[in-house]
Amino acid sequence: MGRLPASGPLPPEPARRYCNVAIPHTRLHELTYEFDAGLMPDLAPGSCVQVRLRGKKVKGLVLAVVGRSPVARTLTVERLIEAQLVPEQLLHLLRWVGAYYFGRTGEVLGLALPRGVCGYGIRRRAGAQGQRLSERAPAAVSDLPRSSFVYEPSFAVYVHVNRGAGDEAVTGFIAQGLGRGTVIALMPESEIDAWAETLRSRFSTEPVVYGGDRKASERKRVWRELRSAQHRLILGVRSAVFAPVPDLAGILVLAEHEKVLKEERHPRFNARDVAVARARLADCPVLLCDPTPSAETWLNLRTGQYRMVQSPAAKPEVESPKSAFAISPFPLVIPAPLPDTIVVDMRKHGDELLAPVLANALKEAHAADKSAVLYINRRGLSRYVVCRECDSPLSCPDCAVSYVLFAGGELRCPYCGRSGTAPEACPACGSHEFRFRVPGVEMAAQEVLRLLPGARVATVVTESGRLAAVEPGTFTVGTRALLSFPWPDRLSVVAALSVDTDLCLPDFRARERTFQVLSELSRRAGERGAMLVLQTRRPDDPAVQCAVSGEVERFLDRELKQREELQFPPYRRLALIELTARSGASAFQRGERLCRMLSKAQGVEALGPVPVRGKANTVQVMVKLVRNVRLDRLVTLAQLETDGVKARVDIDPLETF
Repeated sequence: MGRLPASGPLPPEPARRYCNVAIPHTRLHELTYEFDAGLMPDLAPGSCVQVRLRGKKVKGLVLAVVGRSPVARTLTVERLIEAQLVPEQLLHLLRWVGAYYFGRTGEVLGLALPRGVCGYGIRRRAGAQGQRLSERAPAAVSDLPRSSFVYEPSFAVYVHVNRGAGDEAVTGFIAQGLGRGTVIALMPESEIDAWAETLRSRFSTEPVVYGGDRKASERKRVWRELRSAQHRLILGVRSAVFAPVPDLAGILVLAEHEKVLKEERHPRFNARDVAVARARLADCPVLLCDPTPSAETWLNLRTGQYRMVQSPAAKPEVESPKSAFAISPFPLVIPAPLPDTIVVDMRKHGDELLAPVLANALKEAHAADKSAVLYINRRGLSRYVVCRECDSPLSCPDCAVSYVLFAGGELRCPYCGRSGTAPEACPACGSHEFRFRVPGVEMAAQEVLRLLPGARVATVVTESGRLAAVEPGTFTVGTRALLSFPWPDRLSVVAALSVDTDLCLPDFRARERTFQVLSELSRRAGERGAMLVLQTRRPDDPAVQCAVSGEVERFLDRELKQREELQFPPYRRLALIELTARSGASAFQRGERLCRMLSKAQGVEALGPVPVRGKANTVQVMVKLVRNVRLDRLVTLAQLETDGVKARVDIDPLETF
């Protein structure tokens, strides 16, 4: 018979605690696991752990340590792989992004963490470029270029609008940031190479590009080096805003109005706004640099939320006109040199694609073996309804945006869902003649070849990939993607063939975007000494007039006034909710139920539901909210996705049609 165990105190129970874990690159929310605090004393938010999910070993990130579990039975954390993989400040930002943009936690972490980075060890090779960069000594403050621009080290959002001294404002901001820590610079991909070369020549710190089409091993290596502060100047488009730097000293955003800063995957965050949120957490400054800023940024400037960075050349010579905004004692925007510009009233030229003045300019350019750039923002034939006689578009009386024409003659507002049959006569002038189609890139290229047989014509319709420099003497025809590619040398003519294509889009931002594109065409034409030709049936539109005259202030102030009257952003928050159900009727019922529920909240207006064209059994609800109300405080993603319904939420959308 065995000996009885000696009597005495029982061993202490394991110190059981619980933690919420997210699995990156999944569509899962947080999951609760238990762990032994005595065996894993270093387990804390930001730690990488090994857990089991559906019977498989997976790696996850600890988001929070909690005292109790919301479920009766929990699995156990099997292993602590790495304590504090993600800095606490970055983890806080990611949780905010998930909440504000209705992202599942696994999806949010997937945006910020390369696949397999948890437990990844950097394999260094002697002489490898990454090692050389990491061993480069930081630049001394006295070695950095001096700048006449001064930025406070604490949180503030600065805006630089003037075209002149743009490089100096950027390099001054980076220099002052490098004197304190690491700087992140966000910009369109087409500008990264040029800025990398510029910054490389100005600073002793080599810039590193984060994100983009890189191999998985390269992304993991760079991520680890950023986490250990081995790089101090980071360039990227969107995901660079989540770079795991421990000593963030400033964030720069170039071309802050560009749509490329808006993530197309879910959650659809805006890198500009996330940059401001992260800088607030890090207590460091942000610089938004854009000659044609967004209406949102302009309102923040006018109300004093953001600070204007003035060029050293700015003189308080001209006083701004009176308005309801806080006005600076000198012009906010200094006009840049403008090109010779011709605005062609296409109402005098019927259905001609190339007005005589433009055709003659192209003939002269071809004879001199010079180049031309022709912009038209359509790939093929696109429909919108506009009167041939008075050029008035058929618009929704409630939302003041153009109706969309569908097959069968149905007009439908993409915002509120108001629909009806296309009228036989124009409501404005009674004319029975309408224009339903506008030409696209392919038709424009054919017209140039018809006018100039044997001419070299290139077309650009997409921003994907990289286009080599176009041979001088080429006539390049393209959509807005033109602005992302190098233009040919010996440029003689820059033209917008149909300004109205952009102006008549069913979007409250149509006029703003048109102004931004025309201003960019004007800037490039002025820099190259080329003639600018704008063809439009709306020559008196403020977007055209202000782009020609370079009056950024006048245009944006006018645009804000109209937005305030219509209660659109930036005076209201906007959200688009897509609901997909088993049937169209079920989706419509869920959309109606959602509209009724949201409309009960103070300061909230829900419009719809509207069928989503091209998506079966899917409806869209547009939600307008006063600026101090957040949609995630009114409804959750889990509530939207009950009973088999799938939801896609776009907060602060840039496309609404």
